[in-house]
Parts: sequence; C-alpha cells; structure tokens
Amino acid sequence: IEQQKSLKGKLMYLLIPAMKRGEQRAVSMAAETYVCSGKDREYIEREFRQPKVFIVPNAVDIADPHPNSTAPNLLFLGSDYGPNIDAAEFMAEKIWPAIHSGVPGAKLIIAGISREKLKNRATYAPGIEITGFVRDLDSLYQASRVIVTPILVGGGTRYKIIEAAAYAKPVVSTAMGAEGLEFAPGKEILIRDDPGSFAETCTELLADPSLCEKIGTAARAKAA
Repeated sequence: IEQQKSLKGKLMYLLIPAMKRGEQRAVSMAAETYVCSGKDREYIEREFRQPKVFIVPNAVDIADPHPNSTAPNLLFLGSDYGPNIDAAEFMAEKIWPAIHSGVPGAKLIIAGISREKLKNRATYAPGIEITGFVRDLDSLYQASRVIVTPILVGGGTRYKIIEAAAYAKPVVSTAMGAEGLEFAPGKEILIRDDPGSFAETCTELLADPSLCEKIGTAARAKAA
C-alpha cells in the first residue's frame, strides 16, 4: 500500500485492521504455518506470537546446463499481473533506450504479458519483441543472455528469479524484485534500482560473456 500513488490505492490502508484480524484468525486455527521467506516468518512470529512457523522455499526444476546465448537478448517474463505490466513499461521507457543505444543489435523480449495490456508507447520501440503467452519456456531461456526483473511494486517472492537462476542466467533486478530471496547481491544477482545503473549493468553483461557465466553459474548453484 505504501507503494501506491493514487488516492484509491492509499484508501487500502482502511483494510489493514480487517486483513490483520483475518491473518491472526488463520494462524491461530492452524497447528503449523508455512511461508516462503524468512521475512514472512519474522512478521508472523512478531505480530501474532506464533512459534510454529516454518519456511518452505520456492523450488524449481534445475535445467540441464547449456552454454549461455551468444545473442544480445534480454528477457522479462511475467503474467498480466499489474506489477509485471508496470515493470515492463518501466523497462521499456526508462531503461531500454540507453541499452539499445549502447548495443544497437540488442533485443528486449517481453514474454507472458498480452500486448493489449501494455499501454505505454515505449513498449513498441525498436528492438522490443512482445511474445504474449509462450508455451516453451526452455527455448525462451536458451535464447536469452540476461534476465531482467525491474519490479517496482508488489509483494511475495519472485519465482521467475529462481527459475532464471536454475538456467544459469544472470539476473539484474530491483531490490523490490529480489525481496525475500537468498541470492547474494554482486555475486549471484545484480541489484540496481535507478534506471541509469540498471541499463549500464545490462549493457555490461551483454558485452561480457565471462561475467554472465560467473553470475549465472553462482546463481544456479544457489538455486540447486
């Protein structure tokens, strides 16, 4: 709610007491509570004094190792969920122009989001490919060199980052995008919040296959 900009979004603060009562009732009725991150467990233990809270991390199949793509392709993967749409438009408008200028042959693949959901004109810029729903994620990952998750709002843990790591792909993410995950910044994931440094890091990865391999291999080991 703190991330909302509109008055309508801010009015969601009025729902907090009812939401917390619902959480407390659910936790008190349960013999045990399961969450996906340490941050969630700390919250439940603190707010509801519930000792039987256990972490069950998100899990993915670990893909067979393949050499990283030689094509200068970036991939943003997401559903038609509001924060994913906002992230795709932010990537296209604020980050992509600098990358495309530095690496004219680069391509930004926006997959999973329906084209009609993207209202921002920037998503039609040169070098951007919008695929919509994709049946074969394996081929999509194999065709991509760098995975981007410029998430600005939302909650939960980003399964797509764990999946990208399983494919040994280097990930550039905002801090919000990587929230709740255990990847080490600078070693297993690259965290960049402002558009300029985000674009600069993506450009660096596209130009440095050894850096891609280093970050991607470390991320895959952590996912495994």
